[in-house]
Amino acid sequence: MKPEEGMKLYDPVAGCGNTLVQAHNYLVEKGENPQKISLYGQEMNRDTFALCKINMIFNRIINSDICLGDTLHEPQHIDDGKLISFDRAIAPPPLGLRWRSNELPEDPYGRFKYGIPLKSEGEFAFIQHMIASLNSNGKMGIVVSAMSLFRQSGKKLREGILEDDIIEAIIDLPSSLTDGTNVRTFILMINKNKSSKRKNKILYIGEEKLYERTKFKNKLREHDLTKIVSTFENWQVVKNYSEIITLEQVRNNDFNLQLTISDIKFKNETSVINTDFKRYKEYTLSEVSTNIERVRPDHTDNDLDNNIFIPNIGFGDVVTKITEKQKNKKLQKYVKVTLNEKIVSSKYLTIFFKSEIGKLTRHRSHSGSFTQSINFSDISKIKVNIPDLNEQMSIFEVHEKVQEI
Repeated sequence: MKPEEGMKLYDPVAGCGNTLVQAHNYLVEKGENPQKISLYGQEMNRDTFALCKINMIFNRIINSDICLGDTLHEPQHIDDGKLISFDRAIAPPPLGLRWRSNELPEDPYGRFKYGIPLKSEGEFAFIQHMIASLNSNGKMGIVVSAMSLFRQSGKKLREGILEDDIIEAIIDLPSSLTDGTNVRTFILMINKNKSSKRKNKILYIGEEKLYERTKFKNKLREHDLTKIVSTFENWQVVKNYSEIITLEQVRNNDFNLQLTISDIKFKNETSVINTDFKRYKEYTLSEVSTNIERVRPDHTDNDLDNNIFIPNIGFGDVVTKITEKQKNKKLQKYVKVTLNEKIVSSKYLTIFFKSEIGKLTRHRSHSGSFTQSINFSDISKIKVNIPDLNEQMSIFEVHEKVQEI
């Protein structure tokens, strides 16, 4: 965020004030006067608010304004009936926050131009509050859960923010960075005045696989943090690490950032896979099937059927038949795809889905912060690589011989 002398920096969920202290220390390290930056924060917990005030005193920070209260319902940093405008804002609001949206029928500060978030979308309330608190050249960083970027109910809010072209970068973080949770998180970097070079573009940084695993949580190492900062500041495209997303791509995916990010990851992952499957023609399941339906309780298999059964929760094997165990316990989690026998064999597709590229194809279509699942409507969009029927049979025969060995 690089705060500078003369700036106003704001943390709407100040906690114990550590973010504000870090901003103060940043100026000290740069050799600038830390008393020439104004630090603002608000905290709703009375005890934590008291600790924040003590933290300011302990670090000899005299240029701070820490307020007590609920930021979303009673923002305290007001000037002449309007929100104070800040140069920088940074916050990690409570992930998955529920808020009392019904108690705010009208907002006197005009914070919710993209719409009033639902009760379950408190993160969006904080995102909009912080955007509204920035001046025309302001920048902010906020930690959000995957739900804010992917969930269908937040589409209208996401669409408005994306169309305003103020998101500068999305940083995909490892899970389990904090104790007691494995929620997938991202950092949104927002800039009210993006340079012309960055207009209609978002830099995606995929940091989720680079970390140190400790006993209770994952940890970003110093060189991991340096790489994130360097990539962002230099607006770099780094192979298998960062990529430019265009606004047009996001529009084509109906403002679902899950699909856009999954496309990037799929391209990066498959670029290093050495497999013959990639040379075959690509289809969607809808193009090679005659019917796709949820498995019914009265389902029975026929040896002549050309079907595959895909689990829509988790990543269990794609199968050609439902076993008694699956029938009794997991029937509701399978989708039946009846294949066009003139194009593809079910035996071939089960082999394809066991390959590395087949596994990545399925992962690409799944979403969810806790339990990965695929929507029934998205099954038809799964992409598969298919040779002609004679080659499919040859692949199956080789596979059978390998299995016998």
